[in-house]
Amino acid sequence: MSAQPGKIQPDSPELNLTDSAATEVDVLVVGLVKGADGPALVGDDTLVGSELLEELALLGATGAAGEITKVPSRGALSAKTLLAVGLGVIDEGDAPSAEQVRRAAGVAARALAGTVHAATTLSTVDLAAAVEGTVLGSYVFTTYKSDAGKPPLGRMDLLVADHSDSDAQVTLTRSSAIGTAVATARELVNTPPNDLFPASFAERAATLGRGAGLKVEVLDEKALAKGGYGGILGVGMGSSRPPRLVRMTYAGSAETKAAGGNTTVALVGKGDRKST
Repeated sequence: MSAQPGKIQPDSPELNLTDSAATEVDVLVVGLVKGADGPALVGDDTLVGSELLEELALLGATGAAGEITKVPSRGALSAKTLLAVGLGVIDEGDAPSAEQVRRAAGVAARALAGTVHAATTLSTVDLAAAVEGTVLGSYVFTTYKSDAGKPPLGRMDLLVADHSDSDAQVTLTRSSAIGTAVATARELVNTPPNDLFPASFAERAATLGRGAGLKVEVLDEKALAKGGYGGILGVGMGSSRPPRLVRMTYAGSAETKAAGGNTTVALVGKGDRKST
């Protein structure tokens, strides 16, 4: 008997913007780059004193990409623990790339499994990358595990210059949606075909589409035959599961229509996972 399919969308940490590091959190995440004279802080470097930075170096922190070093703050921070994540090498005078920040945020999020509340300064380097990395790094596929282990990170506060800034809020919303969409795709890819066959995939896709405000139409084998979709039907004949085609339509917002927008974009996805 097959296991129950996973959730329509994976859980993600609660994400919040903050312009204050004074909030008590379990862990504060900072970024380190690998410099010629040892590790150096990136982003808001006013939060970590020289003593903690020296202690990180003594513990072996180098700033190498993907490196994790933890040290108790012992009252030097509002956070109980300081977690330093390496971003790797950057050219002198340059800022870390978005990919470096995204990867570092993902590494930190994985290391924070079981943590209830954390904050990060990586968002002061690149907010979008920090959000995407946090969401993706927190993703775990646990559908078929009787013991899922530590729960993912519960909440992440992202430090920014002004948490009420509308541009920052838009970036948070957009980047969170991107991260969640990628994690949802991973959930589908990780689900074996005996649980994710055409009909069940179409059901999930329809739920996601309608939840996003799209018009959704699912064509079953009869509708495909009537519509002349011979190619899809031909491929589907190799499986015990009849094929489905999911058509999603977005007509645009009221503002777009009022502005006379009429650009049409078509996205075509193909899936041919079979279960016999």
